[in-house]
Amino acid sequence: MALEPGDFLLQYTDGLNEAFDRADREQFGFERMAATLSDAAPRGASAVIETLLAQVKEWTGEGTVLDDQTVLAIHYVGAPLEQGARGALEPRHRAALEELSEARGRGIRLDVTGGQDLLGTIRSWVGTTPSFRVLSPPDQELLVTALYEVCANIAEHGYGNDPRAEFEVWWIPGAAHKARFLVRDSGASFNANDWHGKDLNDSAVRRRGRGLGLEIIHRAMRDVRYHPQTPEGNLTLMTFVGHHPSSEEVRHVR
Repeated sequence: MALEPGDFLLQYTDGLNEAFDRADREQFGFERMAATLSDAAPRGASAVIETLLAQVKEWTGEGTVLDDQTVLAIHYVGAPLEQGARGALEPRHRAALEELSEARGRGIRLDVTGGQDLLGTIRSWVGTTPSFRVLSPPDQELLVTALYEVCANIAEHGYGNDPRAEFEVWWIPGAAHKARFLVRDSGASFNANDWHGKDLNDSAVRRRGRGLGLEIIHRAMRDVRYHPQTPEGNLTLMTFVGHHPSSEEVRHVR
């Protein structure tokens, strides 16, 4: 089995999954272990081990441990760049590759294929990620639309609408109202760093109806940067800045 960057392996003894609750009626079980892994994985291997042992201890209470409880967590961040084989790393790509490394270490990844319902997939991902629930509905929809436009452009122009095409969307955790995103693909590259906005008051622009994807992305996102043909593929980095949630909204979410 080959591990992909961001993957986890968890090895454990059955003293964890077979640990009984305080009433000695129900075992901790595999589903609780999987939920704990999913919740703690973005914080790294140490967090997975600490959280799992703490959850099992809370589950069993102060009762006697009846079997050994051993756990090994392996987190594959990704192979280091082989700069000698690939040539000197261009300075303009260094910061982008550092952000990719950070995303692989603690980010949340959405795997996308060209044959998916991109809009529905992204909307579901944003809607089910707890940290984004503090965003107002308009901000959530703005974020979904911008991410969709990025992925749709890659699927169409980078991969020629090949339904087998695969690429990654990463969210690097932070404050939800100021979130960093990174999209990595291996399709045909382009560089839009010299992009200039369109005049939407121009009737000819509005009549054309297409070619507004970059306009939407740059209006919805802040600090959009393109890094084509890095040693890790094409990288698109974006920062989304929404409105700060009101205290009432936060209380409602919690």
